[in-house]
Amino acid sequence: MADIAYTLPCAPLKKSDFNYDLPPELIAQAPLAERSASRLMVVPAAPAPFEHRQVRDLPALQHGNRTEHGFEWSVGDDHVNSVLAFIRHDPHGKAGPLLAVSNFTPMVRHGYRVGVPHAGRWHEVFNSDSRFYGGSDIGNHGQVDTLPIAMHGHAQSVALTLPPLSTVFLQVEG
Repeated sequence: MADIAYTLPCAPLKKSDFNYDLPPELIAQAPLAERSASRLMVVPAAPAPFEHRQVRDLPALQHGNRTEHGFEWSVGDDHVNSVLAFIRHDPHGKAGPLLAVSNFTPMVRHGYRVGVPHAGRWHEVFNSDSRFYGGSDIGNHGQVDTLPIAMHGHAQSVALTLPPLSTVFLQVEG
């Protein structure tokens, strides 16, 4: 069976794209309290506005799976912070892009900057660290605004609070 290589049409990230140094005191020396992954699978009764249908019905996650226009890497090489981020696009134009950011460490990452394709307000539409999933409810207070700080190939970026061992989805307003 032949190996198949898949490549994405995006500019490679350079070290200069990350214009900050992580102070040694912010680097995890030991894991925090143990968290069971199984508790993320148990969803207690939640108020209607936060039910799973919000995540399931996001067009950027539903469409464009088989085209190069439906997916874009934002952060794919930050092994220092163990963070990755990508953007999903709805090629049908029914909704704005969706930013997915995962923090694979047991530390909260404050002020983690990610470039985004559209200026404006980005709403946190999913946070796996939400109290609805048994998490600590650390996040972005529901929304963040872009600043004109170029990063990851985009003219603007957002500064995020990334909960430990979690993924957040944000979608541009409008």
